[in-house]
Amino acid sequence: MRRRRSPGIRTRRRHHGYFTHAGHGTLIKALAAGVPCLCMPEGRDQRDNARRARLRGSSLVLKRTASPARIADRVRTLLDDPSYRENAGHLCGLIRADADRSILLEELENLHPAVQQ
Repeated sequence: MRRRRSPGIRTRRRHHGYFTHAGHGTLIKALAAGVPCLCMPEGRDQRDNARRARLRGSSLVLKRTASPARIADRVRTLLDDPSYRENAGHLCGLIRADADRSILLEELENLHPAVQQ
């Protein structure tokens, strides 16, 4: 089965919620856009990522064995309770502030001889 690539962050901003496996990349992009998530982790770091997002009130977590009725219930909760969007918005601000303070790119560019000329 082929999976489509996840839409970019600009697309996500108009979403009311995002269904994800909670891999770091997809979860951080959604939260950086202020979009709450419904997480269904499959393994690796995903369970911990989903748990952390849930603890911050920006996301809900489902087991992989969740029934369609349970998934629908969690989707309704995510969309109907404004606290999830508010908390995702708060995390969005924190993520953006952290990115603005990051000097990693500048430091890497200073290491490259072509940039120093």
